[in-house]
Amino acid sequence: MNPIVQALALVAVGFIAFLLVFSGASKFAAPSTFESSLTSLKFRGLLPSVLTWAIPTVEILIGLALIFTTAVPAALARLAAVVLFGAFTVFVGRTVRFGTTSSCGCFGNFSTEPMSSRTAWRNAVLTGVAIVSFAADLNSSSWLERALSDYGQLFLGTLFSLAAVAAVMLFVENRRLRAASVAEAAAGPAVLAPGDAVPAMDMVTGHGDVLSLERLSGGWATLLVFTAMNCGSCSTVPERMVGWKDRIGSTVAIKVAAQARIDHVQDAFPGVNRQDMLFGVRKAIAVLGMSAAPAAVLLGSDGKVGSPVVYGVEGIDALVRGIEEAQQAG
Repeated sequence: MNPIVQALALVAVGFIAFLLVFSGASKFAAPSTFESSLTSLKFRGLLPSVLTWAIPTVEILIGLALIFTTAVPAALARLAAVVLFGAFTVFVGRTVRFGTTSSCGCFGNFSTEPMSSRTAWRNAVLTGVAIVSFAADLNSSSWLERALSDYGQLFLGTLFSLAAVAAVMLFVENRRLRAASVAEAAAGPAVLAPGDAVPAMDMVTGHGDVLSLERLSGGWATLLVFTAMNCGSCSTVPERMVGWKDRIGSTVAIKVAAQARIDHVQDAFPGVNRQDMLFGVRKAIAVLGMSAAPAAVLLGSDGKVGSPVVYGVEGIDALVRGIEEAQQAG
């Protein structure tokens, strides 16, 4: 085989392998980001939670197989890469065609921009690169062995340099996001107060529908209850919600906004409709000035904040009692 073609094919294998491992690692580094993307793309039921871990696992396994296997396993790994990128290309193309503006979450926190035709073309090119990788002769030795024997230290140095750059990018991006989150939560002047207009801020329902905070209630007053994972005091909220609905549910909608995985919230709140579960709530927490969980705030049917933020189950219960008294007085 032409040595130039063989070299290009080996580069294609290495590039696809690196890209798959990096893509999988970036999803593992920010699972909530990827799960939110899947939910906004209208994946239903437990599928977002399952795919959040299944897709990056498959990506990393294929990437490692491309580097370390030979003969039939290596050919199967290259075929799997072509199928994977081809499926991504078709899915992104159909999604963009139907006007969805969600992010694909393809590279975790590194790809939060909405999908576009550019995303589809990028995946199409990657599919082509994966096809080119079939020209690599890996029948008697693995890609890593060929790289070391044919191109020596240059190839190995490049591989480790790319890995080091990817690791640094993941570390820096996660640090930046944590710092931004802390700064956003500490931004006192941006915090809303009773009487302020509810902003147009998107969240995602348990069914995957994008819903604006200002249109959350659909003309009803809404009690927005915030909960989180690893929150011991949140454990009694599901039981209490049954009583709160009985007391004020005739005129006030109650919705659960959670910083948690969808399946965890569904297990914890079996009596709550998925349409009344909200995710992607970090900005809402910041703008409402919430500093702990559980917490709740009343949003009026007039599109304005109806109460201060209250904390703890007892605080929420007191707010419900005040709403109940207002209903009786009216």
